[in-house]
Amino acid sequence: MFSYYFYIILKFFNPILSFFYFKKFYSFLLYLFFKMQIHYTSVVNFFAFLTLVFATNVPIFAQTDVDGGVFFFAKAESFRKKKQYSDAVIEYGRAILADPTNYRFPFSKAMCHQLLEQVDSAAKYFEMSIKLKDDYVPAYVALSRCYKAKTDTEKQVNALQQAFTFEESFEKKLEYKMEIIESLIRSEDYVNAKLHINGFKKFKPDANLDILYYEARISNKLGDYHTAKSCMLTATKMLKTPALKEISRYYYELGYAYYKLKEYDEASTAWQNANFGEFRKLISQYDPRYHYATAQCMFKIYEYGLAQKYLESALHIRHDFAALQVLMAKISIRHAK
Repeated sequence: MFSYYFYIILKFFNPILSFFYFKKFYSFLLYLFFKMQIHYTSVVNFFAFLTLVFATNVPIFAQTDVDGGVFFFAKAESFRKKKQYSDAVIEYGRAILADPTNYRFPFSKAMCHQLLEQVDSAAKYFEMSIKLKDDYVPAYVALSRCYKAKTDTEKQVNALQQAFTFEESFEKKLEYKMEIIESLIRSEDYVNAKLHINGFKKFKPDANLDILYYEARISNKLGDYHTAKSCMLTATKMLKTPALKEISRYYYELGYAYYKLKEYDEASTAWQNANFGEFRKLISQYDPRYHYATAQCMFKIYEYGLAQKYLESALHIRHDFAALQVLMAKISIRHAK
């Protein structure tokens, strides 16, 4: 009879009792029985029956979804701070089961998967977070990192475009747009890169150095040298430092556009401000001395046609290069024979 009444009490107060920790509640009961001087056989029977309740019914003291998964989330956060990411992933998973509607739970789980270099799992839970909150910018940005690691440019760009759409900060929007353009350039998708630039210019018509640079770079790739020249003339007027490290990329694109438009003197002048780092080697390919050296090599192996081609290119750039004219004369003599 004693056990029966306690069973009724426990079932009735199940929601309340679930907030107590298991060990603390047992200690409280022991203390209560001691004070009430209940016979030890009744105590034994009671605890045996309580154990049966735990084994055969919904756990009274186990953590349930009453707290919306906050208990598990807190445990997961504790593991994450200790860099115990595998344990954190498990607890985040339990939090998701307890409350499948909280977008922060799958996002946090995905972040730990990412730290564990589990890219596919990370992408899965970032996408889950986005389904629960479709304007959650951090999830889109983190998801784009997953697709970048998987070299899936299309999905990376789509994720960043969503981040751009929902982001409120102009600086962040610009950052996401730059990343989109850089990704498309790496994959040599210059047409779509140009479309993104045009879209950004409609959003923010004011001249921006980074946008001008990428527009010039892409225009040069697409053979639109006049647009590239125009962009870089605008950009170079906006530069605030003479440091070659900072200005070289702008002057390289300007010099390249001039060169392709056969404005060789202007190209040479522009490239004087781009003779730094990686651009030094690129510029050397358009130096008449480079063409002359290549023509000499072609001449020595009797490739007179190729030699003449390189000499003509060099002469377009520099008309007073005497050595070029001498070699051109030698080729003419060989052709005459």
